[in-house]
Amino acid sequence: MPTLTQNMVAESAALIPELVTGFMADEDGNADPFVKAFPLADRDAWKVQWDQRESAYGLTPQGSLDAPPELMVAPGVRVYDVEPGVYRGYTQINETELVRSREPGTISDPLDVGDRLATVMIYIGEWIAPRIFKIFADLGVNGYFNNQSLNGVQHTYKINGYQRLSMSAWAGAPTTATPIDDLRVAANTLNRGTSSRFGSKSKLCMTDEAITTLLATTQVRSTFKSEYGASFLAPFDNANRNGPQPPLNGDRSLNSLFIGMGLPEIVPWNRGYYPLLSDVQNRTKGNFTKFLGNTSAVWLGSRPGGQQLGQFTFARHAGHLLGPKADFDVPSIKAPGSATEFGKNIYLAAHVRNRQPHGYDFEWGFNCTPEVWYEDAMAAVYWS
Repeated sequence: MPTLTQNMVAESAALIPELVTGFMADEDGNADPFVKAFPLADRDAWKVQWDQRESAYGLTPQGSLDAPPELMVAPGVRVYDVEPGVYRGYTQINETELVRSREPGTISDPLDVGDRLATVMIYIGEWIAPRIFKIFADLGVNGYFNNQSLNGVQHTYKINGYQRLSMSAWAGAPTTATPIDDLRVAANTLNRGTSSRFGSKSKLCMTDEAITTLLATTQVRSTFKSEYGASFLAPFDNANRNGPQPPLNGDRSLNSLFIGMGLPEIVPWNRGYYPLLSDVQNRTKGNFTKFLGNTSAVWLGSRPGGQQLGQFTFARHAGHLLGPKADFDVPSIKAPGSATEFGKNIYLAAHVRNRQPHGYDFEWGFNCTPEVWYEDAMAAVYWS
């Protein structure tokens, strides 16, 4: 019968896509808005390329009898060509841990190696998912990202003509700020000359702190009172922002107010990470770094046919072609809310050290890039 250590080499490769998808939804099981707009997908290629038809232009020319028509050049196709970035990691379970550690919840029972291996697999899934979310956030806030390894290798991506729109002072002057008017004006700007729409079917991704700032503005408070006949923030302190708030969703909520006015749905997005192991060990919550700041938000527009805005692509990986994984069928799966499957191009292997010093070596890696198919379907807003 195969042993646990023999099976780990193959099973680890099959399990990792499932583990990654576990972090692609919120606590209520709702699909992450970025993953829904840019589903995770595999491509059996290194260089990622796609075509986009150019938009129509101009008017049919005025003509006259007995005269030839005026030539109009038909638009063609814009070609996008992107190289993926290389992301990889490595961790160990050493002989010291295997010998000296005890099973959690016991006084001195030996470590359950199988359970420890499974826990490490979960951690690896948690290391992969935040990298994806950081790429989404950086691209959404700035219109580009530039990741650089310790040895200077760069992975970059830039959206042509990306729009970052300034709002009034939501945080600095909540009594005079006009967020509702700001968003209406911004929507008019973003809707111009495109079939992408920034109305009630769009989503504005914000941190909890940013939502609290929005709720603290007098315009939102007075509009809510006018619509629902009650002042939900009567005892609210603009300086401390620690008073009662309305629900985000449902009847008489912030989103019912906004969507009813043709504004975007507000979506809390608090993804982030602890930069250091010591932050976790010391429970230093103040060091938890959110990928979105408190004075900006990413606006995901909607397409007329509900099309996805692009996809997040896992490109070809050498580990898919070589070694034990090549003889083991790695199933592709869908992330929550995703229209496409992924998983085959995420490499993970567990290597057993059967000679002294004994232990396990885990390595994982993926080559990836976002693909933005509709460059005018996403924007950023920011305020002071």
